[in-house]
Amino acid sequence: KSMKTIKQLDEMIRSRGGRTVLFQTWANIERWEEEMPHIIENHKTYAQMLTTADYKPLIAPVGHAYDLFRKHRPHDFLKLWCKDKAHESELARYYTALVLYETIGGKSCIGLPGPVDTHLSDDDTLELQTLAHQAVVDTEKEGWR
Repeated sequence: KSMKTIKQLDEMIRSRGGRTVLFQTWANIERWEEEMPHIIENHKTYAQMLTTADYKPLIAPVGHAYDLFRKHRPHDFLKLWCKDKAHESELARYYTALVLYETIGGKSCIGLPGPVDTHLSDDDTLELQTLAHQAVVDTEKEGWR
């Protein structure tokens, strides 16, 4: 069912001159190792399904960015969520915005201002920007830009 819906949404977007951006989600915290590889592969499958000789959708690799954060800062990983461990924290919303900025805008997010709704040190801001940038670069290397 999701494949059919994605095709329909893509057709609506393209009929209006747009380009589809597939928002790659993230895994459940409790099943991260099991789910995250499937999420990444599923988004590649969705993108391949929509790709034609003259059109390719974008993948905003938010889930991959979260995975990079988890690997680089495992002690801070839960800071990406609110206390309910289901919704994004302010930190995560900024991080997600960096991925979307670079995916859609095509310009590096490194050097952008830090978030206004939560305090981050300059070093933490730069680290998030660097990890978000790396997630997009990794996805571009696989041909999804």
